[in-house]
Amino acid sequence: MAHKIEDQDDFEKKLNEAGAKLVIVCISATECDKCAGIEEKLQGLSSRFGDCDFLEVDADMTDVADNLGVYEYPTFHFYRNSKQIPEYKVRGADLEELNQIGEIIEKLN
Repeated sequence: MAHKIEDQDDFEKKLNEAGAKLVIVCISATECDKCAGIEEKLQGLSSRFGDCDFLEVDADMTDVADNLGVYEYPTFHFYRNSKQIPEYKVRGADLEELNQIGEIIEKLN
């Protein structure tokens, strides 16, 4: 199950707690049509990849998305040891593209 991020401190805390574990961050927005149903898809991914941590950032509720420079939703970032893995980033994903997320997780995990 994805942890809903409350604020920047919560985000940094969760990244630090994960350590070397792969962390998948989904950044979405309430008003984003492509984000509808994203929670259900994240649940499926978190069940499939239980050894990873999943974080959900609602851009309408926290400044984390702005701090990350994300303005296209949904966007997925991947982290390990509190550092973003920049070569693996999916921006403005359609729900069908979530298969790509699974493939990236398999590669990085």
